[in-house]
Amino acid sequence: MGRFKIAEPNGKVKWVKKIDKVNQELEFTERESEAYYRDGSFFTKSELDFIKFHFKKKYPEVAYAVATGI
Repeated sequence: MGRFKIAEPNGKVKWVKKIDKVNQELEFTERESEAYYRDGSFFTKSELDFIKFHFKKKYPEVAYAVATGI
């Protein structure tokens, strides 16, 4: 059970809200309660790796993403 938190060096914290793998787009929120939720620690870690690899060019801030709640 986890969410994806992005804590950038400038102190701003945001959460991944929606993942569109087909169009390679992410949507973010500043509210943890609205964050995308992934069940199971294995799947959460795998999806985080996927996001960091496939979305890093369009969204460089994903380099600071961590999985929380696992």
